[in-house]
Amino acid sequence: MANLKDVKSDIFGTINSFRVLVNDYPKLKTNNSYSSISNSNDPIDFIIDLFNSLGGIEDLQSILMDILVNQLDQIEAEVKESVKSSIKEYISCNIEPSVTDENIRNGIDIPLKDVDLFNQMRKSPLDDDGGLYYFDVDNNLSKSTDFNVFFYSVVNNQNNGNNIWGKHQDVWKNDILTLSFTENGNTTSDDGRVLHNYITVNMDKYYNSNGNDSAKKLIEFNSDYINSVKFFDSKNLTTKIIDKIFGVLKSSNKRTKDELLLESQVEAIIDRLSNAEDDVEIDDSYFSFSNEQYNQLQRQAELKKIGVNEYNGDATIGLQIKIEDLLTTIGNIDENTSLIEQTKLVNDCFEEVINSATENSNDKFSFKTNLIKSLIKELTMSLTMIIASPKVYTLLAVNTKLLGLKYPTDINSFFSENQNLISNVTKSIKDIVLSILMKKIIKLANGLIANVGAELLKEQLLKQKKYMLSLLPINI
Repeated sequence: MANLKDVKSDIFGTINSFRVLVNDYPKLKTNNSYSSISNSNDPIDFIIDLFNSLGGIEDLQSILMDILVNQLDQIEAEVKESVKSSIKEYISCNIEPSVTDENIRNGIDIPLKDVDLFNQMRKSPLDDDGGLYYFDVDNNLSKSTDFNVFFYSVVNNQNNGNNIWGKHQDVWKNDILTLSFTENGNTTSDDGRVLHNYITVNMDKYYNSNGNDSAKKLIEFNSDYINSVKFFDSKNLTTKIIDKIFGVLKSSNKRTKDELLLESQVEAIIDRLSNAEDDVEIDDSYFSFSNEQYNQLQRQAELKKIGVNEYNGDATIGLQIKIEDLLTTIGNIDENTSLIEQTKLVNDCFEEVINSATENSNDKFSFKTNLIKSLIKELTMSLTMIIASPKVYTLLAVNTKLLGLKYPTDINSFFSENQNLISNVTKSIKDIVLSILMKKIIKLANGLIANVGAELLKEQLLKQKKYMLSLLPINI
């Protein structure tokens, strides 16, 4: 049986042969020059190389626009179902509890640093670059439909007296939870830790609105909470993807190298889990790094800190883009903007950064191709990173407390304890993106096959014509 490397090589070889046959061979590559043949088990790498081999790399950019503008709602619905299913399985494996009267009365204390992994609560939604982290921002932060904005308003005492999530923001029919923040406190958690800065999650409003049913199942609370929270926003996701690829916004936000390093570690762990085979046991190696790997992550953090994009491992290209210009362009999208206008505005953002990045490149086509590949992969990662956001992490922390399980005290233990959830969500998102990409691949392949068929038919007709002419008298 042929190995995967040989199969991939044969596929690219066949495609290249077909393109030569129909005289469609601009910038053709040799089979072995596709990185996915030998350097990656990630199916997205392979699919992106298929686009390149089929001559449709430009289509990737339009697909990215389509996902960000037209398909986020459907992606969000599927991701939410995956989160619900994974948490439900998590609960059932640990004996499903009912929320007790004590839980309702006293609430659940969670250290702020455990919920806010990347210190997002230190970044104001009202800052010029707040659009990188939040959406639906106005002066009344507590009424935002972005749970992270609401969370910020509570932590930073900018909630105008409201600390209830649910009905107040018109995101759900009833109130779901109440948040309060204690700074410089001195309380002891269930696992013996002394807490100084912590969030208290109280669910009394939710249970009171359901007829004081203290036996209402935790699964129902989880479902209602997830339904009330918006995971993805097109403007927010666009700026985040651009920032992650080019690092043009982080320095203005004064993010520390340690924060960027932690973010890179989280992304590396998520990438490992998403590419793990279903029958492979997840061990500690998925959550740890060798000295060489750690040094590479540190280098990436240092480059991002100064706004530099690494290309081909050794060359670096500085990219200077004014954050005000970028956010002004994307900020023109609102509820009155048509889908066509939204697509154009999002595309303008990407065109601006891609053109700036390729301006000084000697091989603009290859460099642009590499950037578009990175943008597609970063889309998948940015969608997945919702898991590490306060809006999802808060729910996971509540469930861990109510189940009486060991509470994670660092990022590695968090991922280790929640590996099934994270793996399920990351694979769900990757499957959605792959499905969208494959639909376009099939169209491109069908077009190439049709052209090949036409070319073969034309050659056959020419042969028949020559044969018929050979049968005629010479003087005719």
